[in-house]
Amino acid sequence: MFGRLYTSNPDLVERMQNGWPLADFDPDTFYGGDARGYVDFPTYAEEQARKAREQAIQAKS
Repeated sequence: MFGRLYTSNPDLVERMQNGWPLADFDPDTFYGGDARGYVDFPTYAEEQARKAREQAIQAKS
């Protein structure tokens, strides 16, 4: 169970300790193919920073 969660939540321990929401995993990326799914999920802090940037851009328009 935790392997799936780690795939989409590189900061899984921090998320669980802080009660932050977990990112959904994508089972289509679990085996074979390329690195997609293993290296492209952001940490909670990275996701929050991205959302703040998007909101700032929208506020300016």
